[in-house]
Amino acid sequence: MTSIFVSYSRKDIQFAQQLANDLRQRNINVWIDVEGIQTGTNWSNTIQRALDECEAMLLILSPDSSASSNVDNEWQYYFDQQKPIIPILHRQTKIHFQLNRLQRIDFQDQPYEAAFEQLENELVRKGLMLAPPAVPEHEVDATPSVQSTNFAVLSTLLGHTNYVYAVRYSPNGRQLISCSQDKTICIWDVASGTLLNTLKGHTLNINSIDYSPDGSRIVSGSHDNTIRVWEAASGKQITSFKGHAYIVSSVACSPDGTLIASGGDDSTVRLWDAATFKWRGTLVGHTNFVYSIGFSPDGTQIVSGGPDDSVRMWDVQGKKLLATLEGHNGTVNKVTFSPDGTLIASSSKDRTIRLWDAADGAVIHVLKGHTGAVHSVAWSPDGRYLVSAGGDKDVRLWDAASGSVLKILKGHTSEVSAVDYHPNGTQFASGDLGGVIRVWAMVRE
Repeated sequence: MTSIFVSYSRKDIQFAQQLANDLRQRNINVWIDVEGIQTGTNWSNTIQRALDECEAMLLILSPDSSASSNVDNEWQYYFDQQKPIIPILHRQTKIHFQLNRLQRIDFQDQPYEAAFEQLENELVRKGLMLAPPAVPEHEVDATPSVQSTNFAVLSTLLGHTNYVYAVRYSPNGRQLISCSQDKTICIWDVASGTLLNTLKGHTLNINSIDYSPDGSRIVSGSHDNTIRVWEAASGKQITSFKGHAYIVSSVACSPDGTLIASGGDDSTVRLWDAATFKWRGTLVGHTNFVYSIGFSPDGTQIVSGGPDDSVRMWDVQGKKLLATLEGHNGTVNKVTFSPDGTLIASSSKDRTIRLWDAADGAVIHVLKGHTGAVHSVAWSPDGRYLVSAGGDKDVRLWDAASGSVLKILKGHTSEVSAVDYHPNGTQFASGDLGGVIRVWAMVRE
């Protein structure tokens, strides 16, 4: 079981213990000195042993912890060991310059529940906590296998009044966001299917959405030429900025949360600082619109696609083109790296999905079966399966290793335009041009 070391000042002990208790309820093993050091034991030796045995640290920030030499020694030790540190802002204080680069969770200026959810998302992202199941256990196969189970519609989400262009699960799997030609972003509760919030601000179609890796923010791109950033918990717009000459067709957040990438109808991919929203570079090479972009799992590369029928790979740091993958005979609607970064999937107007080797660009499989354009494709979290959205109104499930179709799911009455897989791998969502979203779950035979 994952163990987390809590570093804090004794003046913050009540908050530290609350956090520790709530994490234990999520099956996280938490070490905190007030409970972990027994009477008569050597304090420094016990602390050292706990630091070595724990996989990560929660660093509670406050004026008192900033002034504590013990706290300073603890986080500096983890910093030198290159072990994960998650700063928790409890009370406003000056942040050490070495900690400023780390994504921190703000428990001071937002409700505890909202901040704790962001902490859960960050633990999931770092592999320190499993994404929670989003459907009742009795309805979902405890050891899911696509081949041996059926899929049923868990919920039908009605809220948009026009085309749904994208759907995206939150990192912890509890919410689903969707964007539409109706100029809104809807936030849905996955377990109940209820509409939690509707974000308004864009003046034209919203083409693309993504969550920041900690789940605290939503990024959107629109026909109104703007990129907007929103607080996920409140729905409040944080900022709106421009850079592309024309429509913003796609957006993506880097896995480490430091960059936002955007693709536009000016044929460019642009990079932005996720903290300051300042321009950080432009990737030039496409000869037509950029409809889709995605980061590699390690954040070092970007893949992009669009109506020039090509899939392009880019070096993020060097901001240069690495490869142009050719083979599609129609617009590339969606591109995405596999969870382990070894493959790239691309879906196209030519009715196919192609799987490419990310190392050398070789075609591994061409997935055929849809009788209309394939508008979107998404990987299962384990990389074994793909789900696709078809202009033929079908949702298809594919085996990534063989390239064979496993399931054909019917129910949409309009072209299926968007899909995304849940982080726990037992369900996925699909949206269509009629404004309807369906959540499909694996069920027992």
